[in-house]
Amino acid sequence: MLAADAATADALSTAFYVMGLDKVRIFCHNHPEIAALLVLQPGNVNGTPASPQVVTFNLTKKDCPLAG
Repeated sequence: MLAADAATADALSTAFYVMGLDKVRIFCHNHPEIAALLVLQPGNVNGTPASPQVVTFNLTKKDCPLAG
């Protein structure tokens, strides 16, 4: 989470945890000054554990290079 100050980042990270991905996406779209990196809990695919999914908002690959 990137925000103008630590208190805002802390409050938003808590809110994002309970909001759900669709609402976080909308919030970040409407607030380009806020950046977020979310690691989604993996599920199972055909009984096989899946890898966690990483989703970013308002971050470029330069800001946050992730190994694929």
